[in-house]
Amino acid sequence: MSTFINAPFFLKEGDNIVVQGAAQNTKGWGAYPQVPHTSNVALTSTPGQMGDIRALAQPSSTDPSISLSWDPIATSFVNTNIGDILIYELYWDQGSQQSQWILLNTTPSTQYIVSSEVLSQYPTREFSFKVAARNSCGTGVFSRILPLRLTEVPSQMNIFTSVDSCNLQVYWTVPNDGGDPITNYSLSVQQLNGQLVNLG
Repeated sequence: MSTFINAPFFLKEGDNIVVQGAAQNTKGWGAYPQVPHTSNVALTSTPGQMGDIRALAQPSSTDPSISLSWDPIATSFVNTNIGDILIYELYWDQGSQQSQWILLNTTPSTQYIVSSEVLSQYPTREFSFKVAARNSCGTGVFSRILPLRLTEVPSQMNIFTSVDSCNLQVYWTVPNDGGDPITNYSLSVQQLNGQLVNLG
């Protein structure tokens, strides 16, 4: 049996493969078959546009890891014959402001947790992520980029007081904002009876 590999053909994704051929010798070309060979296997290509990637929950001081999730391949014509998805490729910029992308993990799942141990290796608090699906034909189109800024609650305040003949004055040092600007303060004063009164 003879084979001809990588023949240039022009099939759209989803077309069935129909092939016919003829042989030539010194006498000329033989006849094409009356009925061309038709394959029941539809053309398969790399996956198309990925669904969106998102963070399931914002990291906190008690759980600084990042839980990521993404939708399966979006439903559209260009994705109807992609074959089985073998794996998802998750990339991140390691806090480089998207100047370089590094493969973070490959997984058959549509979820992945970036551990606090991994994140602690980088001084930045801003990371970006993107994901693409891979099948037997190769890697498809990446999802839209997900930028994340890791934030925490403000640190504990240091409070100081002074008293003159008429007034109680309260001072404090501005705490670390945890990567997110402070929008409000709450102050309470304990009365002689032990009850706390909120000053605002």
